[in-house]
Amino acid sequence: MNSVDSLQPTELLEAGSLSKETRKAYLTKQEMGRIIKVAKGNERHFLWIQMIYSFGLHISELVFLRVRDVDWEKNLVHIGSSKKSETRDLSLTCSLSLRRLLWFACERKSGDEFLFSGRNGNVHPRTIQKMFSKLEKETGLSVSITILRRSLATHLREVGWGRKKIQHQLGLCSTRSVDALLSGVPLPSQGDSFPLDEILSLAA
Repeated sequence: MNSVDSLQPTELLEAGSLSKETRKAYLTKQEMGRIIKVAKGNERHFLWIQMIYSFGLHISELVFLRVRDVDWEKNLVHIGSSKKSETRDLSLTCSLSLRRLLWFACERKSGDEFLFSGRNGNVHPRTIQKMFSKLEKETGLSVSITILRRSLATHLREVGWGRKKIQHQLGLCSTRSVDALLSGVPLPSQGDSFPLDEILSLAA
């Protein structure tokens, strides 16, 4: 069993701190812009929220990323498999802002080091949950892994991404999982743009 799969508490952390009654299915781009604007006040939070959203990460996938997982020659980030998602290689060209922040996060670190370090090696999952709670308190919006992943899937669908591409971006096991995330979202004409830069402009 690898380190990602052995992280048991993560399942309890990904739902966020708001009650079920106050939650909504996904965030609009304008709402994501509000969250990212608040996250700007903390450099690591600003990077984490962009990565979680853009790569459809679970908490375990974020905290166990190592510097070697970022391939600058191929402009890819390797996301290792976990109990919830498939292994995948994702493009770093989705946003210049995200790429720049990642570059600084990797700077002066060896390949074996965790990308985000904490007291005992990698950053603790509860640190990510505390970020979610802070963002919820300051924006009044629901912030969780589930909502961020569903928001990404919805925004990709809105700009024309097909089900297979969305499946790969989020590491989903089948297109049926995509359909479950996107229930009720209409399919527009095909496209390949990425929504993060538009959201960042709303957060300016």
